Amino acid sequence: MPGKLHEKDFDIENYEEFYSDHLYGSVGTNNITTADKILGRVNWAVEVAKKSNPKIVADLGCLEGYSLLTVLNRVKGSSGTGVDLSREGIETAKRVAEEQSLDAMFINESIEDYLEGAPDNYFDMVIMFEVIEHVKDPDAVLREIRRTAKKGADILISTPAFESPHYGMDDEQNKCHIRLYTTSKKSYEAVNRHGTNRLATSMHQQLKGFSVVSLEEEGGLIQAHAKVLE
Repeated sequence: MPGKLHEKDFDIENYEEFYSDHLYGSVGTNNITTADKILGRVNWAVEVAKKSNPKIVADLGCLEGYSLLTVLNRVKGSSGTGVDLSREGIETAKRVAEEQSLDAMFINESIEDYLEGAPDNYFDMVIMFEVIEHVKDPDAVLREIRRTAKKGADILISTPAFESPHYGMDDEQNKCHIRLYTTSKKSYEAVNRHGTNRLATSMHQQLKGFSVVSLEEEGGLIQAHAKVLE
């Protein structure tokens, strides 16, 4: 789409402007409320939600809302909020939610600004799929999640694995991946095939302060399920 910014165009000095006009990979309007059929991570979120029956779900970095809207479609009685800087994504999410009569609100702002204004002990589930590698300060975002989520709330995170052959340490085109994560207990450095020294950030260490239910890598993605400590 003409005028849209690609990952190679990313500049942290223009962070919000970049994500407002970022060219992302749409799942297609017909898949937005049934994305569990095509995306393993969304199916994972649905399975967790079916067990915990969350009343209020936050989808941080929601793009066009497919994770949140699929969960709300599959788990009746749930409501939620999706947040993203992408104007196009939020407009699409709002339209689909209204058309499908799903109880979802979508907000066009940074997740940092949204969380700062969110109430304490509010969310039953927080979804962050392919987001934590982008944010400027993941420690600050996770602190706000601990504050705004209820005790025992499910926190679901997916992110490209450092060791992935596709989006891992060898990928130097995607400049908006500020950091990459590993399932290793400790962070480490490695030289990629371009001769660049890169850091693998330990997801175990990143989630200090949470109770980690599961943490595994599948298909080049790390999937972390954590809970807010009681």
